[in-house]
Amino acid sequence: MRLLLLITVSVLLLASAPAVFSQSRDITEAELNKLISDAAGKRKEMTYREMASTTGYSPGTSSEALYEFGPNDSYHYRSVKTRNGIETKAEGIRIGTVSYTRQENGSWIKDPPPKTNKVGGSGSGNGTGYGTGPKVPPEETTEIRFVGSDKIHGQRTSHYRKIHIVKFIDRTPPLTRKLVDEYWFNADGLLVKESHEDLFDNSWHRYTSVTEYEYDKDIKITAPIPD
Repeated sequence: MRLLLLITVSVLLLASAPAVFSQSRDITEAELNKLISDAAGKRKEMTYREMASTTGYSPGTSSEALYEFGPNDSYHYRSVKTRNGIETKAEGIRIGTVSYTRQENGSWIKDPPPKTNKVGGSGSGNGTGYGTGPKVPPEETTEIRFVGSDKIHGQRTSHYRKIHIVKFIDRTPPLTRKLVDEYWFNADGLLVKESHEDLFDNSWHRYTSVTEYEYDKDIKITAPIPD
């Protein structure tokens, strides 16, 4: 009887567990691109914030930035870039066609209005990307998956991952580049978070970026007060 009870409890626990791993599956690039473009379209109609951080390919290179998109084509950003231990701060505000900028918490400067004339151009090329000599094209593979369900800041999200691998087999030794893009969408199809990583095997060269989105209908952006 005790054994039967234990088996029954185990079955019930398995049945009630989240089916995250069973939900994981391959998807097409077209499916992922549609999710991203649909999210971008929805975002245009909203007021929201982006919190972005990056680390550069070179050691000691990084950035932190906050972007706010308000109503009536208004925009505000603050950024801190670090290179070789030196920080550079910048801030900007745009309301309609009027823009203001400042550096290192200095005085605000009203920028001149944007030019309305457009200059067109055309060009052509026949480069293959492999140079003029006889070289072997790299081997490329791409895997795109729906990973499962994750919680980010208390909200349930759908997690997708794209891994693109490029092997330069004409190198000695062969060189492998790996690009990993990850996206988290909420139930409304809006991006909550995305991350990107670009790295080379057996190398310290690595670029990463992480962006989180916060949707806030109360965002208001006003012109700076002159000093």
